[in-house]
Amino acid sequence: MSYIDTFDHELVGFFAGLPVYHPLETVNHLPPDSDEFNCTPQNLIIGGGGGEHPAIIILRPDYAVAHFIDRLPIELNKTYEQYLSEARVDWAQILAFSGWSISHYHDFYMRCTSGALYHPFSGTEDSSLESWFIASIGEFILFSMPELFPDMEAKLPDLRSLAILPLYLNVLIPPPGYNLPFGRRMKEGQITWGQTRWFTANPDAG
Repeated sequence: MSYIDTFDHELVGFFAGLPVYHPLETVNHLPPDSDEFNCTPQNLIIGGGGGEHPAIIILRPDYAVAHFIDRLPIELNKTYEQYLSEARVDWAQILAFSGWSISHYHDFYMRCTSGALYHPFSGTEDSSLESWFIASIGEFILFSMPELFPDMEAKLPDLRSLAILPLYLNVLIPPPGYNLPFGRRMKEGQITWGQTRWFTANPDAG
């Protein structure tokens, strides 16, 4: 069993073959030096931790959106620029790699440079792997999960009304009809499996 299977979560997609999860409850009992991770429903998780694949925790979905916006070929007003400047922080303030080894980093790099991705990482076109990854996730949050950035309208007013086109398209979701075991929810004292964001293959899992 994966670590993430110890608490409620939903599957929201796949990134370079790794599941992308949204926690449905807060986990905060682990010490900072743990190989596993704490999280809240304001995070996204790539990989499921021990038993599956070491996890990447998106600590600041709002800053991830800002990284994506920073790469758009559009004119941004000064209000946007002020927030984008605030969000230009070191990637370690946006991402946490839980329980990773050197081989995991190498394998992740290989996944991210694969031509199977719509917009794979390019060492010549993208500034860094971390920045490319953050922007890819930020695009997904902006278009599909804006609730992870609840004050978006205040900090980036009218952003979602702009004709913004995707650049990365690197988070994929499985089509309906697949009976997937990913995602769990405790319901009336019983754990149900097959909890996804976009559809529920198992009618008893919702």
